Amino acid sequence: MKSILYIIILSVIAPLFIACSEDLNLCAQQNTVVETDYSCDDVILQERNPSLPDVITGQPSFDEELTRSGEMIGGTDKYLGYGYKLLKGNYIPSDFDNFTHSILDIESLKEYDESYIDENYPNWNDQSSFAYYDFNNYTHFSSISKTVKSGFSLNLGFFSIGKKKTTTETFRTFINESKEQAYGEMNILFAHGKFTLLSSNGSNKVFARQFLRRSFINNLYTSPISSIIDSYGDFVVVGYYTGGRAFAQYMGNADSNTNVEQKIKSLEKNINASLVYKGDSLNGSFGFNGKDGTFDSTVYKRQDIFIRVKTLGGIQDETGVVNTTMALKDININLQSWRKSLNDSKNHTVIDLIEEGLYPMSDFVLERNFQRRFDDTSKEILLPVTRLYTPSITIARVLTKTSASGESLYDVAAVLTTRQGDQIVLSKSNATDAELRQNEDDNVFIKKAQIISAEISRYFSSDIQISYNTRKRINPQMRSPLCMVLENFNEKGFCKYYHEATNMEYLYDPTTKLCFSFFADERDESLLEVYGLSSWASNLVEKQISIATLANLYTIIGL
Repeated sequence: MKSILYIIILSVIAPLFIACSEDLNLCAQQNTVVETDYSCDDVILQERNPSLPDVITGQPSFDEELTRSGEMIGGTDKYLGYGYKLLKGNYIPSDFDNFTHSILDIESLKEYDESYIDENYPNWNDQSSFAYYDFNNYTHFSSISKTVKSGFSLNLGFFSIGKKKTTTETFRTFINESKEQAYGEMNILFAHGKFTLLSSNGSNKVFARQFLRRSFINNLYTSPISSIIDSYGDFVVVGYYTGGRAFAQYMGNADSNTNVEQKIKSLEKNINASLVYKGDSLNGSFGFNGKDGTFDSTVYKRQDIFIRVKTLGGIQDETGVVNTTMALKDININLQSWRKSLNDSKNHTVIDLIEEGLYPMSDFVLERNFQRRFDDTSKEILLPVTRLYTPSITIARVLTKTSASGESLYDVAAVLTTRQGDQIVLSKSNATDAELRQNEDDNVFIKKAQIISAEISRYFSSDIQISYNTRKRINPQMRSPLCMVLENFNEKGFCKYYHEATNMEYLYDPTTKLCFSFFADERDESLLEVYGLSSWASNLVEKQISIATLANLYTIIGL
């Protein structure tokens, strides 16, 4: 009888444990992106209106005509303003295959002001090569850091990891595990054209406010920013050379008892010996040959070195051996006809980035939270967001200042969580230190939370979920989770403006210079429904404002 009773009790209790476990797992998943802790301790003061539309996570979509093509492009500025995958591409610096999709409408920009595009034809050739043993040193020898905007903090460690992965994959079947490997590269450039987008902080704001592709803006407001980075890349191309390029990668297997300096020097000698390059004229010999020539055998025999050659631009006849990894002893690639084909500029393609030819994606959006999320996701300070979140407001303690004695003082404020997971503090308080100290009392906190909730429901949104959390503390100075404070927020002072040229709508406060933005294609304001803000926005006065004023003077938050 007792056993039957136990079975009945277990059958009733077990589902409760399972449900609780599922809730805890959900909270843990949310914590990895949106919350740092205690998200399951929220006390709901206002439920989300069930009639509001669900949040839909879109995947970036592209126009094929605005996507990089592997075909020849000739001398053209077409690929200025394209995305570039520096950290998730093929890790070959300046390689055309790392170009992705168009972000800037270059044609419209030229109609607006041709002086933003610079075009000239320097006509120069260049040959460079190096060998390396440690992938951490690769970035020292390569030109990768020079191609990125000066002052931008590029995590070269991430690039080294990706470079190691792609390079070892290239030579995977030829790596002798009983030996140690050294690697090398050679670049031969035949440059004809140079195309540059004149970029600066001021001009980039011009591009961001009125020359972004409609497809990019749509993707920006319908997809997680981590998906945007995966699709477009981390950077925008602002300058490159066109012409022809021959690129060779090398790998050598050496005995482990050989010192590193010997490995590198010997491989460098053999890299240079493998190149056949006689004269600068088009009639001169050009190619790669491992069967003839003077090779250094102090560390490597020719069967210990492997090479893979790739050409960009030109017309290639040696299709059987180009882009094929082979032993140096078997290599005999004649690229003379390919080189001659470069005499016709129609056979040219992008071959190299100019110095500072890559600007971070964050330079081409006006929204402050999007700027931060682009940069910090690329640097892996923020975890990737794989889906868009349901917007909500949580009332929590927010670090406001540190006293002279080192005491942390917290305000009580409403925090809007956006679809991207950004935490936007709607700060209204100018409390004294004594008042801030009182916020440590949960009774004081809860009373303030109830007052704030009532004000939000009355003046801002009676539809969005509002909760408070006595355990949650937010430090806006921390980079993760992404948090931004809007000082002196006043929902009663906003106006709205629809910018027809870009289909963007701006809800802005002329006094505090705060602004919310969203993509309102053909005046579609359905995104405000998702946030539960349509009633508030519908009562705002429509008032014209210069888009330049918004870009230069306002703190813009993307919804």
